[in-house]
Amino acid sequence: MKKLLSTITITITIALILTACSSQETNRTSPEALENHDLSQEEMFFKIGQIEREMLDKSKTLALEDDVYLETDDFIIRKSMIEARTEQSDISGLLRGDSEETSVKYQLKHETLYAEAIKQGFTVTEEEVRNLLNSEIENSRNSVNFDEVTKPFLEGMRKTLEEYWETQYDMRKQEIVISKYYDSLRETFYFENGYENYDETLKEVFDSGRFTENHFPGEEELFQTHIEISKYAEQAEEAWQKSFDKLVDNLIAKQNIRYSVNSSFRISN
Repeated sequence: MKKLLSTITITITIALILTACSSQETNRTSPEALENHDLSQEEMFFKIGQIEREMLDKSKTLALEDDVYLETDDFIIRKSMIEARTEQSDISGLLRGDSEETSVKYQLKHETLYAEAIKQGFTVTEEEVRNLLNSEIENSRNSVNFDEVTKPFLEGMRKTLEEYWETQYDMRKQEIVISKYYDSLRETFYFENGYENYDETLKEVFDSGRFTENHFPGEEELFQTHIEISKYAEQAEEAWQKSFDKLVDNLIAKQNIRYSVNSSFRISN
């Protein structure tokens, strides 16, 4: 998926909270967040799990027409989901600014990209989704912060690890489809704009005549080559990200968004 998550995942789903906080490179939740809510890390994730469970219960008991935040011709975003993601974001302290606005924008981008990917013919198999879920289960089980993060979260949800990830089936299914669409767009952009892959760029540098059979580059020259390739790659990726962001904005602008009386935030086009 490359940089897709850093581009469109503005808010946090519970799956991302667990994944992020289970990483060895990830620090504990900010002291400010814990101080603001007067919760230990374990208490915080227990509460986040409770909110997730309540959201799932509402999705089963509330009539859809009574739980609409916004709808388009392609999808519906539920009020219970926005409320849950907003509250979870506030508790975790991982977001800055308006949590509801951020949650709505993320969900709108996610649903819009998924709808467009389906229209473009991208699909996913049961095996692909199951393989991803099995990997998520294994990563969660082996996480260094299992006792501090995953365990209290699951206790709050009143579910086992396997049961929780099963609730994420549809979300992961959508993410795989979006990822395929994203990778296809990126590959087309690189090709149409003359950007090279890393290996092709490296070959171009060595074929330029700077390095010959009688002259193998020294450490300084290799370092300079690395800098050149890195700058080239960064420029290409920056151009791609701008193009992708513009595409997403255009797709959202084309959506016929209809807000319900439950909506307290409106996307400005």
